[in-house]
Amino acid sequence: MFLDVSGFTKITEAATSGGHYGVELITNVLNRYFGDVDKIIKPHGGEIVKYGGDACLIILPINDRQLPDMQQLCREVLEQTAVLDVRFQKEYGFGFHIHGAWGIGPVKLCVVGEPKWHLDYYLTSPALEAVYELAEKAEADELLGPACEIPPTPYLLEPQKLPTSRSANLFLPQDIVRKLSLQSNPAELRNASVLFIKLVPTQSDDIDPEDYQTVYRKVQSIVVKNMGVINKIDYTDKGYIILVTFGVPFVYGNDIFRAFTVAHRVSRIRRTGIEISVGITYSNAFFGVIGAPKRYEYGIIGNAVNIAARLMNFAGPGEVCLSKELLPYLVGRFETHYLGSTSLKGIKEPLDIYKLVRELPPRWGNLAQEYDSDPLIYDSEAFAGLQHGMSSDDGFLCVIHGSPGTGKSQMAYKLCKPYWDSEPAFQMFVAEPHYSALRLEIFFSSMRQELGIIHFRDEFDSITAWAKSKGIIFDEKMLKELVFGRPSSVGRQEAALQTVLEMLTHLYPEGRILVIENYHYFDLQSRRLILQLVRHKLYQRDKVIITSLDMIKDEALQGFDIREVKLSNWTLDTAQEYIRHFVPNITSHASQRLFSISRGNPRFLRDLLSHIQKHWAASSDLITHQIIEDMRTQGLLPDDLENLLQAQYESLPPDEQLYIRLASIFGKPVNLSEVEPLFTRYDFARTVAASESLLAKGILKYEETDVQLISFVNPLFSETVYRS
Repeated sequence: MFLDVSGFTKITEAATSGGHYGVELITNVLNRYFGDVDKIIKPHGGEIVKYGGDACLIILPINDRQLPDMQQLCREVLEQTAVLDVRFQKEYGFGFHIHGAWGIGPVKLCVVGEPKWHLDYYLTSPALEAVYELAEKAEADELLGPACEIPPTPYLLEPQKLPTSRSANLFLPQDIVRKLSLQSNPAELRNASVLFIKLVPTQSDDIDPEDYQTVYRKVQSIVVKNMGVINKIDYTDKGYIILVTFGVPFVYGNDIFRAFTVAHRVSRIRRTGIEISVGITYSNAFFGVIGAPKRYEYGIIGNAVNIAARLMNFAGPGEVCLSKELLPYLVGRFETHYLGSTSLKGIKEPLDIYKLVRELPPRWGNLAQEYDSDPLIYDSEAFAGLQHGMSSDDGFLCVIHGSPGTGKSQMAYKLCKPYWDSEPAFQMFVAEPHYSALRLEIFFSSMRQELGIIHFRDEFDSITAWAKSKGIIFDEKMLKELVFGRPSSVGRQEAALQTVLEMLTHLYPEGRILVIENYHYFDLQSRRLILQLVRHKLYQRDKVIITSLDMIKDEALQGFDIREVKLSNWTLDTAQEYIRHFVPNITSHASQRLFSISRGNPRFLRDLLSHIQKHWAASSDLITHQIIEDMRTQGLLPDDLENLLQAQYESLPPDEQLYIRLASIFGKPVNLSEVEPLFTRYDFARTVAASESLLAKGILKYEETDVQLISFVNPLFSETVYRS
């Protein structure tokens, strides 16, 4: 039997207009109703097995082919609903009605999930489908049935024994266990990120439980590692659905971005016979304990659920649809496309729907923000030659090298930008300073970035299955030895490295421009693999751009035409041309002084000019040499890059300074959930808020992983603060 409250939107509207009182109202109404239903069905042997916001699914056993008296049960439920209708009209000023349906047939209950996190379950059967379909036709105060009379199955599945650890909490996410330990009956109205995930079978009418378990474990892993909560899984009139929340029952910071990262990763999960669609929004909802006194759950009801469900239905296979509230959080990381708008029951304004088009290459958003309006100071004829090489039919390798701050990233960005809108476009890989202490990082990071592999030990079978699907022939044992750092001989290591190289050639396929930033930061094994990959790309007549401190000379590249771009600090004339572009009202003597301070380093000079514009309020006044000297005397104009970064640090609010100090001590990209126990003296909520502010200011950035690592845009910032 499936029961649903009629016109529940009006009840939630009345509740939200009442502020916090509305939380108590929703709780009282639903819990009183579910409690009464539970009392009615218990004598018939019934049990509420699933809640769906204001709906519930009831199972009643058929013993010795003896059916429960369903007509009597329906009468009792409707009579009690009529009592509640009178009571709620008197107490709250609104009526209360339900509708639903019932049917007869076998039901399969499937338990899924990783016990180390939590288990969950769903029920499926043709009988349930018939009941849901009939319930849609029921009017208020009407319970239709039977929807079907499917004969009992001639055999029953042998029940599998479940783990017994954590007892009743085995089916609850850890955050919900923690919430219930702090509050016996939590209830709140708040904004949160909500994901609706739909699994659609493509080869039959339903999903094989083993296939569902495989997909669910991947979803669960992604959600848990990004500090989200799987609130519910179910098989309903919408199909196989998974409901995920971020920001409830606890706020961890960056919830919206982490939610979208999960949506994007989940949409990329591949399993033969299953298609995945995702809807995601950020809106208000009720969160709290819903149900009967002895059968309840931590549930969610409200606009956020309805909007996410509608967005999910707009999304095609492998797609993510989102609401416009999320757009400001995706700038520089994802490209979206407006699909249109639709109306939604209970919401006055039309719902604008956007679709995720693609994820931008790492750092692309930061590079665009930094260099779009920044002129490229380079010989125009030489740059035209590089552009010709990028557009030619032959293979093309450009190595841009030079000391820090000389414009390598800017040059790479300007060469790539014309190809951003082409398809296929390019793939960008950016190395960080800590990579040099790692091993095989080009392989591990590429797997994370291109295939969404995060937990290599748990997902090693997924890697090998993908490799076999690409026709790669390899020794699985040797590959495992290399990946997990235990090669038994040099020969076995070399053979495994060839397998890794073949994998990389499939991850960076023919026809795409490959950009490798900060080649000098890679570990030795990765450098070797990169050069062999570059050689392969050049044979395919692809285009490759590499930035590095030094020119790359290796026998792997012999025989290929390499365009070398050596960048260095600017001359006085070049620096003055650049200064006048941003500060036209500056004297020649003053620009010479800035050149002297910066020693012609492009990055330092750019930061100096930004610093002057920030502290020199009279932007239309002439800037003279004396003004520059006065700013230096007052400490407003640092005389080297580290002092400039130190001045930037000192201008930040105390909480943001604290975060930068902690992150600098930590010494590598920060995962907030891992750092929290290390700094117990500090207010973690304020630390999280500081990180969000620093991300917005462009001082910090997200790394390309599912655990949401945060690092410095300019690594020298961290080093400067640490040395101070």
